[in-house]
Amino acid sequence: EATCFDAEEQDADIRRSILNAALEHVPEFGWSSEAIEAGAQGMGLSAMAEGMFPRGAGDLVLHFTEDCNVRLADYLISQSRAEKDPEESSASSG
Repeated sequence: EATCFDAEEQDADIRRSILNAALEHVPEFGWSSEAIEAGAQGMGLSAMAEGMFPRGAGDLVLHFTEDCNVRLADYLISQSRAEKDPEESSASSG
């Protein structure tokens, strides 16, 4: 049973990697399946890997917004810590 989970996790990692690579192609192809195909090809995968994304461009947009939300949360947490303990943040930067 663990093998199935591992395969699922590996699949999710591959999809995430393809979407990250696809983001670099958004300026050229827009939020499209073509950007996903280009991302897959850039990783040395077949353009058919785009079939891993049933919502096509919607999966790419969702990945981007989720990634932005995670980065924003990390940023806000780090800012909050810096405000609570200004001596620690100034000591580490000075």
